[in-house]
Amino acid sequence: MYIGIDLGGSHIGFGLLDESFKLIKKEKVLITRQTEVEQIIYLLKEGIQKFFDKSVRYIGIGFPGICDIKKRIVTRASNINFSSICIPEILEKEFNVPVYLDNDANCATIAEYFKGNLQGINNGVLITVGTGIGGGIILNKELYRGSNYTAGEFGHTTFVKDGITCGCGKKGCFEKYASISSLKKKCLQKGYNFEICEEIFNSSDKDVIKIKNEWMNNLAEGISNIYNILDIEKIVVGGGFSKSFYLIEKDLRNLVKEKIYNKNKEIIIQKAMLENSAGIIGAGMLGSIK
Repeated sequence: MYIGIDLGGSHIGFGLLDESFKLIKKEKVLITRQTEVEQIIYLLKEGIQKFFDKSVRYIGIGFPGICDIKKRIVTRASNINFSSICIPEILEKEFNVPVYLDNDANCATIAEYFKGNLQGINNGVLITVGTGIGGGIILNKELYRGSNYTAGEFGHTTFVKDGITCGCGKKGCFEKYASISSLKKKCLQKGYNFEICEEIFNSSDKDVIKIKNEWMNNLAEGISNIYNILDIEKIVVGGGFSKSFYLIEKDLRNLVKEKIYNKNKEIIIQKAMLENSAGIIGAGMLGSIK
């Protein structure tokens, strides 16, 4: 058995995986950006304890930020309050099994590459759209982490010069214009309080439609940039947005087709087969891959 953990900006997801990495049990606890480090560590221990027994071989954690997988520390995160401490070391002392750490979007990419909609491709990208925007890159059949483990940080590419201030300290980051939290915030500013994306995408209100279309155009712009830079075979969309992706799938694909440089290229954009569980499953696979 393996335990996979997806530590996001709004919740911590825990999963128990069997020997074939099938998710057999999961649950989550809510957190916020203001949740203190000590409380997060307490919640991690509490959540692991619910799944832990002597059959668990290791624990894997996906974290929303820059993860130095050799030093096993998180060096930077924008959507959650954390410092450069060795989470694996703390949990290894508690549970006496190996603990592995990687970026959350990398974990989701690993899961989709081995068990989802990135199977069989040479070059592809998973983009996670949720509280923020992250990504994982498969190049030549391998996960590309970059020289300093920061490859795939699509959410922090500059989208609008001197735009909205991001949690990373920059202004105008892509995720401030195309994440789910940015979509909901825009609606809230106009007096609409939506809990789930489906409510926004299914709304017939002209103001909401305008907000949705602007947001979708922003997302398409960012996705077309990824295609233009990497010339990949396909993009898979994961994160909290994946469950409602089907509602705008065709429109989004058409927008990307309009914006991409190579007009002859086939645009393949699919939702993550494992949806929002991809991060948990990929985290649970960390100790079994290179």
